[in-house]
Amino acid sequence: MAELLFAGGTPDNEGIYDDTDEGLLKRIKDNFKLGTDHSRKWRQEAREDYGFVSGDGQWSEEEKQKLREQLRPEITFNRTGAVIDAVVGAEVNNRQEVRYIPREEGDSGVNEVLTGAGEWVRDLCDAEDEETDAFMDASICGMGWTETWMDYEEDLDGQVKIDRVDPFEMWWDPDSKKQNLSDARWVMRVKEISVEDMKAFWPSKYQEVVERGPWDRPTDEDIGIETNANEPDEYAHQDPIEWAHRRRKGTRRVVEFQWWEREPVYRVGVGDRVIELSEIKFNRLKDRIEQAGIRYLKQTRRKYQRAFVSGNTILERSACPCKNGFTYKAITAKRNRNKNTWYGIVRSM
Repeated sequence: MAELLFAGGTPDNEGIYDDTDEGLLKRIKDNFKLGTDHSRKWRQEAREDYGFVSGDGQWSEEEKQKLREQLRPEITFNRTGAVIDAVVGAEVNNRQEVRYIPREEGDSGVNEVLTGAGEWVRDLCDAEDEETDAFMDASICGMGWTETWMDYEEDLDGQVKIDRVDPFEMWWDPDSKKQNLSDARWVMRVKEISVEDMKAFWPSKYQEVVERGPWDRPTDEDIGIETNANEPDEYAHQDPIEWAHRRRKGTRRVVEFQWWEREPVYRVGVGDRVIELSEIKFNRLKDRIEQAGIRYLKQTRRKYQRAFVSGNTILERSACPCKNGFTYKAITAKRNRNKNTWYGIVRSM
């Protein structure tokens, strides 16, 4: 149900959190602080990059004030925006279609059906346009984001949607270094939504959201959200005016946290087949399997999960809709090795 709303630990932390709601909330707060500290400088520079593209970042406030005092106009020759338009235009003119290629004989028919289905899904949700917008974000600030989710309101049977996500709404694992954050242990989105949406999706939980979390602190447009999630009285001195303003608007901030952890799985040979059993099922059948002399192998695999939080209340926790990855996908440009952050061509210009 919550997919409609967001159309939305690191290895060192593994094992130090319990699986209760309190443990999960602590994990989310700790990772939010890590992500905020890591991306603070990036958010400053990214906001400046967007200003240069739109033509309103070339002059500082001091320079503008000096020009006004001299009765001189603020003339801007926006060459940055023209370069970005050219790069994005090249991407549009060279779009590639998604095709499923057969690997074995007899697979061609199935792959043709999959290719047709993929084209149909992408056409319905204008995926190419959304991905172009995310590519533009990556060209400007170094990071673009998309979300793949299921919409059950336009079509009761479900319709796949691919949407571009504002990069400033995203937090990510600071330890990830690979392109497109393919090695990230977690990603997080903080979005302001209406109380009506909260009531619709979490009718039994939304009234419990009375306390504020670190993501509810006043937003500084230059650095993102300032927080110290390790202080016990972290919200005691929060700006009541900003909080009251958001309440008057009828909105709340909701955090969507997606992460993966390892779970054991047992592969058991039965005849000429190999079946997979969870640890619980295997323990029930272990004696019979060993008595029968059946060979088995214990392995681990990734288990993707997600949770929604508002204030200090966990609204929902469940398995991630995508079993093999996050629903949020990053497009990264150039990596700053020393800072382990990403930047686009605007920073180079």
